[in-house]
Amino acid sequence: MAGRDKEKDTNSEVPEQLVDGGRFYVGDTNTALKLTSVPLNGHNYLSWAKAVHISLGGKGKLGHINGKLPPPPETSPNFEQWQSDDLLVIKWLLNSMDPEIENIFLLSADTALDLWQTVHNMYGQENNHARIYELKLEIAQIKKDNKSNTEYLGLLKTKWQELAFYLPPTTDLKIIQARTEQDCIYQYLSGFDSSYEQIRSQILNSAELPSLATVAATIQREETRRRFMTPDNQQQSENQAFISNWTRGEQFTKQGEQSNIHQGSRGFFGGRGRGRGRGNRPTAGKTPYCDHCDKAGHSRDRCWDLFPHLKPQRRDRSDERDRPQAQAAAMIQGRLSLRWHNFNRFCST
Repeated sequence: MAGRDKEKDTNSEVPEQLVDGGRFYVGDTNTALKLTSVPLNGHNYLSWAKAVHISLGGKGKLGHINGKLPPPPETSPNFEQWQSDDLLVIKWLLNSMDPEIENIFLLSADTALDLWQTVHNMYGQENNHARIYELKLEIAQIKKDNKSNTEYLGLLKTKWQELAFYLPPTTDLKIIQARTEQDCIYQYLSGFDSSYEQIRSQILNSAELPSLATVAATIQREETRRRFMTPDNQQQSENQAFISNWTRGEQFTKQGEQSNIHQGSRGFFGGRGRGRGRGNRPTAGKTPYCDHCDKAGHSRDRCWDLFPHLKPQRRDRSDERDRPQAQAAAMIQGRLSLRWHNFNRFCST
């Protein structure tokens, strides 16, 4: 009897329980635990997943994410313990993600296995062309700079290993040919500036990467659209520049008119202009003086006080301001109509 009690006490020290043919361990229950030192950020799935495997394996909880420890029936006396452990694994996984990533998956899964598979489907797919494209660019741009040789080599090996996950070695000729064309597409798309980012993302995020010919045709259609459908901000800049140039031309015209008036006035005042002021030209070196208004610059017979009809008439400034704007608006409307006409002709061909 004493031997049995001793055996029972020894077994009770082992923190494990059987669950319908499976096994789970009642160990660490720290809900604030993080499984990895570097959280999942959307670009490090492979290294993150490997670290999670190691951590959960060491805690006896790996069966919750690999499917080898399915839940017991809800009527089983062990269900509550399994559920408690599973929720603990979910909390650990969420703790090991960036806050932005955690918010994506917080309400997306009921079990640790569901959460693990959801994360894998988002970040671990082998046909993740956008990530492959990003990796190839990163590898091509990595420089040693001030890094030590160990740091430099470690950074490259990390990228190479992730790339090998997406592009595992193969001897299949069709796969090799497809990857060669994909490399051409990646290099082709990398040459476009940020204004093509939207269409580039659409191509790379396709479930199946289209052929190079299809990609080139898509880019060609985009260029055609840009030629005939100018963005609003560019059109507005063109319109403003057009109005500015038009207004500047009108100002030059008005300046010429004012110059003519001024020259005529100088003729009126000093007799140096042509026409009616020639007969009252003063003697050389003397400035005309009006003994009526006691002002220099004109003679008595050209004084505006005595002869108001000689004063030049001023134009209405509001009309002068509005006229070039209205004319420019009419010209812009004509240009837009012509552009729309050309676009309709293009669509009908």
